[in-house]
Parts: sequence; structure tokens; C-alpha cells
Amino acid sequence: MKRKIMLSYLPAIQVDKQSSSPQFRHKIKLSLLFIVPLLISINAALFQIDKLTTRASQLTNLEQLTNLTLKISHLLHELQKERGYAGVYLATNGSKFTTELAKQRQLVTVSKRHIYKLLAANNFTVSSKFNTRLASFNHSFTEFGQIRLQVDNFTIDEVNAIKLYSQLNQKLIDLLATIVQSTVDSELTQAFAAYMLFIKGKEKVAIERVTFSVIFARGELLDNEYNELVKLELEQNIFFHEFSELASHALQRSFSALVNEQAFELVQQIKTQVLINHHIKTNVNDWFKAITNKLDKLELLGEKISLELISNANRLKQNSQQERLYWLAALVIFFIVISSAGFWLIINIHRSALNKIKEYQGLFSKNLAAMVVIDVKSQNIRYGNQSFSELVGYNQQQLSKLNIIDFHRKKDIEKIKEIFNQLVSGQTSVAEKILFIRNKGEVFYADIFAFPITIEKQAYLAVHVIDITSKLRAKQYIQQSEQTLKMILDSIASAVVVLEDNKQPPVYMNKKAIEIYQNKDENQSTWCLFRDNFFSNINDDLTNNSITKKKYFNKSKQRWYQITSTMIDWSDGRTVCLKMLKDITESCDAERRNKNLLTENRQLLCRNYLILEQERKHIAQELHDELGQLLTGIKLQADFICRQTGKADETLRVSSHSIVQATNALIESTRNITNNLRPIILDQLGLVDAIKELVQNWRQLNNNIHFELNTESIPYGLNDEIQISVYRIVQEGITNACKHADARHIEISLKFITSSDEKKHSLLQLKIKDDGKGFNQEHEHSNGMGIINMRERTEALNGVFCLINKQKQGAEIFITIPLELLTQEELCH
Repeated sequence: MKRKIMLSYLPAIQVDKQSSSPQFRHKIKLSLLFIVPLLISINAALFQIDKLTTRASQLTNLEQLTNLTLKISHLLHELQKERGYAGVYLATNGSKFTTELAKQRQLVTVSKRHIYKLLAANNFTVSSKFNTRLASFNHSFTEFGQIRLQVDNFTIDEVNAIKLYSQLNQKLIDLLATIVQSTVDSELTQAFAAYMLFIKGKEKVAIERVTFSVIFARGELLDNEYNELVKLELEQNIFFHEFSELASHALQRSFSALVNEQAFELVQQIKTQVLINHHIKTNVNDWFKAITNKLDKLELLGEKISLELISNANRLKQNSQQERLYWLAALVIFFIVISSAGFWLIINIHRSALNKIKEYQGLFSKNLAAMVVIDVKSQNIRYGNQSFSELVGYNQQQLSKLNIIDFHRKKDIEKIKEIFNQLVSGQTSVAEKILFIRNKGEVFYADIFAFPITIEKQAYLAVHVIDITSKLRAKQYIQQSEQTLKMILDSIASAVVVLEDNKQPPVYMNKKAIEIYQNKDENQSTWCLFRDNFFSNINDDLTNNSITKKKYFNKSKQRWYQITSTMIDWSDGRTVCLKMLKDITESCDAERRNKNLLTENRQLLCRNYLILEQERKHIAQELHDELGQLLTGIKLQADFICRQTGKADETLRVSSHSIVQATNALIESTRNITNNLRPIILDQLGLVDAIKELVQNWRQLNNNIHFELNTESIPYGLNDEIQISVYRIVQEGITNACKHADARHIEISLKFITSSDEKKHSLLQLKIKDDGKGFNQEHEHSNGMGIINMRERTEALNGVFCLINKQKQGAEIFITIPLELLTQEELCH
């Protein structure tokens, strides 16, 4: 663009060299070419500097908040320990941990004082949500003095006390979560997320400490505590697993080493004795000491995580500040260099425009290619156009004083002169890959095309110079890329082969593939995986840029392999097949182990549900047989007294009649409780009739809801696990639709499907559909225990659970359970 402006202005200068106005306008135009881009570059740099300054300020604030996180985490640790002491203190009626509880409360107070001292000393910015949650915690902690007083006076049981402690701890965890939301860097966000998962996992361990402590102090395990303990174990494993996925490699190694320590193994042994062997005779002091040791080690790791967060925040802040300084320095240097270069170029271009040789202007002025005219006799430069001047780095005045040897190395001078003579004599008109040296010593390569011209009876050589340095560099880069690609392919563990067809030798093989090919007599079973079962249906399986993956099992080597195939265009235009052979034996073994673990989990879940239902059935039977008979006897005796008492003793007759009415109410209440624990009709008439009665009861309670029930007769008897599980799922589904979804139409469909093959696979299909408002993800019941229980009951029976949620349009639950595999021995033993 600069060249076009200059050339368009040359005629005006030659016509009127004395005119100062065109020269002034010309200088303004040339100046604008540099000023406008310069201003844009400066504004962009200033914007980047302001952005980096803001980022550094945010990271400084985040570094201070991270220090606060460490203090809050310490307070949480102390409150967790106080919760443990308080639980045992209440469970033992004050016989244990009296002194320890008092000292621990003092430690909590000191830890809380450190937090507010840090809040007062640091001038950092926090979000409104942080202030709100901090105020909520302060209010709860102020009211917590009454809870401590109730603990001291034994006016609260250990269960409620632990619950209130846990609520206070959760507010601290929510306060930490607010700090996580203040992160401004993806790396820190991931690190903070890992830290929060670690804190949540540690809280579950602390709850486990106080729960087991209360059980050991009490000396017995209540019915509802087994499931709670299993749930705590599962939740802390999930939190610590997700922490390991997000944490740095150093923290992963530290956590792995910590898990393998004796303190963790001792705690696990005690838990195993309780959960599996139901051995609860462990001394509470020994247990509390062992798990407190585990929590203290977790606290040390938590401090290590906090220090890593502080270190990362400080590192990012320093990097941001350093980058800002670099930008400032670069801006100053850029301004100086561009201003100087622009000023120099403006003067040089303007001066060269005035000194153009008139006889060559028509030939070269409009040519964008680099052109130079050389005197044949002296080999001096007679003229070089602007493109050539820019190419070699000399201005027009300097070019007029140079010889052709000034553009080349001394050792190449004889060769250059020989080439020049060949060009002058016409032996050749082209010279390739000629090395040139620019004004500042830089080297470039060029192809030259020459033709002789005569001006005023003097012989000259007009030369067209084409810079091919970029082309050569690109070619060299391609060669290096090919070598790098070959090195990469040779370094991978997979064998890579490129085939044109099934009969021709391979087009390309990496190092691993060559080893297999050279020893294909020994590795025949492996090499044939490249050839077999592919080219016969190549048109059906693959198209260009599509990828297929297939697994094969090599019986001779007892290994699993994966063949990845794709069609590509080769460099010579051929369409070839690229295939990669990868040994996936370890991943297949891991997948098999995962499936086995899933099966074991389902078996354990089924056993838990079986134990629960058996216990409910036993309680229901006891209520029906024992309490029901006693109430019936009371009713008969009271009715006999009422009938035998005359009008003379009206008071006794009224009292006995009241006893009869109260006993009837108790009998009805007992019958309802028994039916909720274990539907009697389920044992008497079976699953279908039990569901019909359940739907009829809901119809009577909800006249405004239309129920549609479609059932089929059972082709053969179902075992107890399937019947009670399906009944509970239907019961929970109707409850959700009526109480939470505000449904007006509920459809329940129960089908039994038998396949036509020889194995006679049978399936039970259950569908529960409503027209309610669907599940709102923000509501607790959308992911509550009801949906979880339905899913777990289904999966425990090797079934498939599917929930289709349509916001404001209803929900549909579809369940499929295989029947041929569901025997009690297979599921629960």
C-alpha cells in the first residue's frame, strides 16, 4: 500500500519539484500510515495492561481469602472434635470426656477469635453472599451457647445434639464454598473445588467418629443406624474419590500414602467388625483415639492443600505482575522503534521519490516485483526499484554505489561472477537458490531471472529477484514435521499400518508394526488382525474421515486387541486405510473387575432391602399376632362389662363403652401400621391385587385425581423380593405424583412379557405416568430419597430404571426387570 501511494505521487513531483504543498500533503499521507496503526497498537497494549492490573488485584484478594480459608478449616476441625466429645458425653450420662469437652470448647473459642482477628486485619473484598453466610454463622454460633448448656444439663439427647452441631458445621462449609466462587482462574477453581470435596469428605469422617462413639458408649446398634453408617462410608468414599480426580499429582500421592497408614487401617478394622461382624464391644476411648488420629492426619493434609492454594495464588499474582511489566516495557520499546522507523522510512521514501531516474521509471516503477539493473562492464548497480531496495535493505543512494559482489559472501564471489557471465551471454536466463546478504548481515535465498537490455547504446542486465527463503523454510519445516511425526509414531506402544489393499505390501509401518511384520511367522495371529475381516466389507464400514473400532481376542497370546481403522488420502492421491493395533488387555480386565464390583454392590443392596423387608414383615406379624389379640381381648371384656352393667351404674357403662370405642380405634390404627409395614394382601393374594388395593385407597383419598390401572395376570409365581420391590416402587411413584407433582391423571401399567426363544426370557415392565408439573431440579424431592430408592430397588434386581421428566408437562417412570435370573440364592447369597 505504501508503494502504491509513493508511485502514484512520483509524476506530480517531477512535474512540479518546486511546489511545497504536494510535498507537505505527501508527508502527511505517509505519516498517517504509521500513526493510525501505532495508536491502535498502543490502545490495545494499554487495555491488556489494565486487564493484567485488575487480575493481579483480584489474585491478591484471593490470596488473602485463601489464608482465611485455612483459619475457617481449623475452626471446623475443632467444632468436629467438640461434636465427638459432646456425643459421647451425652451417651454416657457425663461419665466420659467431661474435662476434654470443656477444654475443646476453649479451643473452639480461640480458633473463632483468630478468624475475626484476620477479618479485621486484612482489607480484602468479599461477596454479599459471603457476608450473609458469615452473619448467619455468627447468629447460629451465638445461639449455640444454649445448646452447650443443654448438653451440660442433659436436657438434650445425643442424636439432636449431633444434628445441631452438624448444622453449624455445614454453615462453615457453605462459607468456604462462597470463597471458592470468588476464584478468577480455571487452575485455582479446580484446586478449590478439590479442596471443598476434601473438606466434605473429612466432615463425613467426623460424623462417623461421633456416630460410632455413641454406639460404643451405648453398647448396642439400633435398627436405623446400620444404613446410616453404610451411607456415611459411601459418601466419604465418593467425596475423597472426586477429590483425587481434581487434585494435583503431589496431593494425590500424599493422599494415597495417607490412606495406607496404620491409623486408617486401624479405623477400618474397627468399622468392619461393627458393620460385618456386628461386634460393638470396642472401648469408646480406643475408638475415639484411633479415629481422632485419622482426622488429625486429614487436617494436616488439609493444611497442605491450603498452603498449595496460597502458593498457586501467589505464583499467578507474580506472573500477572511480571507480565504487566513486560507489556509496559514492550509498549515503550514498540513506541520508540515504530516511531523511529516510521520517521526514517517517511524521510527515505520521500527522498527516493524525488531522485528516481527518469529513463527507468516507466520500466520498473509500477512493478511490484524486486527488479535491479546492472552495468554489464563494471557489474555495478545502475538502478534498483523500491521492492529490491526493501529486499536487500539498501536505499536508492546506497544501491547506486554498490557492486554485485557486495550482496554475496567472499567465498561465493567467483561462482557469482561465473553465473553473471552466463546470464549476460545468454547461456542461461535462470539461476536458482542464490544466497544474498542484506545490509544488516541477514541471509536470504532467491531465484533470479535475467534478460539483457540496451539503454543509450550501453549494455545492461535487467534482473528479477524472487525471495524463496520462506519457501525453503516451509519445505524444511515439512521435512522436519515428517521426521517428528515418524519419531512420534515410532515411540507409541500401538502398531500403526497403512494399507492400500489386502494383497499389496503395507504403504507405511511404524517401528512397532515393523517388529510384528518382520516376525509375522511367530506373530501370525497378531498380524492377521490387520488383514482379516476388513477389506471384504470396506465399502460398508468405512468412508473417508470415518473411524471404526473393533475388539479381538488373541487366543494364542491370551490378549485383547483393539483395531482402529479409517480411510485417508495419501500424499500421492491414493485412498488408503490407516489401521492402529492397540493392546487393551489391561483395560478389558479393569472393565471386567468393574462389572464384578457392580454385581457385588447390587447383591449387597438386594440383601439390605431383603433384611429391611423381613424385619418389617416380622414387626407387622408381631403387631398383628400379639398386640392385635390383646386389643381384641380388651375390647371383648369392656363390651361384656358394658352389656352386663345396668342403668343403675351409668358411669361404669359409659366408661366401658368408651373403652370399646378407643380399643376399636387402636385396632384400626394397628391394622394400618401393619399394612404399611407389610401389606397383608400382598402375601394373601399377590402383587396384582395388592397394587389394585393400593390404587383404590388412593382413589378414596383423592377424588379429584383420575387413576388408570392396567395390569396383566402373572404367568407364574414371583418371589417375595420382586413383589415387595415392585409394590414399593408403585407406592413411591403414586406418592410423588400426588403430593409433589399436583397431577390430575395418573396411569399405572404392569405387563409381563415372555420371549419366543428357547430360553424363555421373561420381563416385567412397569410404567407410572402422570400429567403433573414434573420435577423441578431446584426442589429437594426431585433428587430425594424416593427417586433414589426406586432406582436402587430396580438396579438391585438387575433391572433398568428410566425417568423421563418434562417440565410442567408431567413425568414418566419406566422400569424393566428380568425375571429368569431373580432367584433368592443368586441375588442375596
